[in-house]
Amino acid sequence: MAMLASPIERFSTRSASTSGRLAYWNDLASQTFNNLRVDAVDPDEFQGEMLRVQVGDLCMMGVASAPACVSRVNDPMRNARGRREFDLHFQLTGRSVNAQGGREAVLEAGDFTLCDASQPYSVRFSEANHMICVKTPAEPLVARLGDVDDMICRPMSARQGGAAMLSAFLRTLWTQIEQGGLEDRDETMSDVILDLMTLAYRPVAEHPGDISLRAARRRQARAFIRERLCDPDLDVATVAEALGVSPRYVQLLFAEDGATPSAYILDRRLELAAARLRADVERGGVTRVALSVGFNDLTHFGRAFRKRFGVTPSEYNSGTRASRWAPQTSAHARILDEEALGV
Repeated sequence: MAMLASPIERFSTRSASTSGRLAYWNDLASQTFNNLRVDAVDPDEFQGEMLRVQVGDLCMMGVASAPACVSRVNDPMRNARGRREFDLHFQLTGRSVNAQGGREAVLEAGDFTLCDASQPYSVRFSEANHMICVKTPAEPLVARLGDVDDMICRPMSARQGGAAMLSAFLRTLWTQIEQGGLEDRDETMSDVILDLMTLAYRPVAEHPGDISLRAARRRQARAFIRERLCDPDLDVATVAEALGVSPRYVQLLFAEDGATPSAYILDRRLELAAARLRADVERGGVTRVALSVGFNDLTHFGRAFRKRFGVTPSEYNSGTRASRWAPQTSAHARILDEEALGV
């Protein structure tokens, strides 16, 4: 006899008062993920929606919210909760920075990473965010891949091999779930997800030493970039010289995440510029801010900023923000203007 599909649960801050939205969302997040805390960039304007559904042994949650930092704190009850679990974070739209155990995974649309749900981690996003979390028991992953600790918080690009297959499948599956057109959500479907996760992570399991070395080099490169971010002379050659490797090797390190060093530097500078413009109480300090974060071409800065944030630096500085959040009839409609983000 066919198993009846569990109901799709929908939650929204619309059910709470304006002043109580963030508190409502924190209660929901803590109950759903255990000891999760949400710190909103703008608590007064915070909005969030969640769709939750059981797929065999896996629990899938689609979470859309305004800019925030999400932190899993130490769970004193984790031993009493029983089995170990992992959270697969799949970036549906937008961009996020995931951190756990000294590693950092920057996810663009379609990318994913694996986090240990029994340990602290954080997810930061400076614009509205739409992510799918697949809560996965440890046992089937360990049975397929062995020790999974080396896979924690590694960015998996949607543009490569098995990771691309899992990314495409999750996107299609979630679209069907949103539209209510997927009735058979039994163990067979969860086995497909687990098999695709195995395919995606098998290269990490088979060559952990090589990947660990490259990951360490990538972390060194990012740390150096953060340290020298405001230096207008910072480029690939500078990073390569600091690490004692060739510029080509640095290019390859970032290519594994589907990016380039130049794009990474530009994005970090734009985020820093936006943060300084938000804090610019005098207003009108666009030129000063641009120069302070390493831009020496104001035309290039203006064009790149508008592509990234949807408004000009002057508009951003004066308090105008491109709206990345608009209430939708669907609990998980697209909430990002992908054209403005250049996706």
